[in-house]
Amino acid sequence: MQKDVAKEKESELLLQRSLMEIEAISTPIVPIRVTMIGNMNKVRVRSLMTTISDYIENSNEHILLLIYLAYTR
Repeated sequence: MQKDVAKEKESELLLQRSLMEIEAISTPIVPIRVTMIGNMNKVRVRSLMTTISDYIENSNEHILLLIYLAYTR
């Protein structure tokens, strides 16, 4: 009986860990989003690069995806 309870607890723990891992890898995480409207000049680009650099330095992120869309009239 003691053995069954220990095995059940071990199975529950393994299941819980597995579910946490599945959730971690299947949930998209977008920790930073910067929307800039208007003209991009040197000051704004420098500010954006500083923000991105500070974020990367203080995080455990390994990938940076930067999408730049330009609309003209």
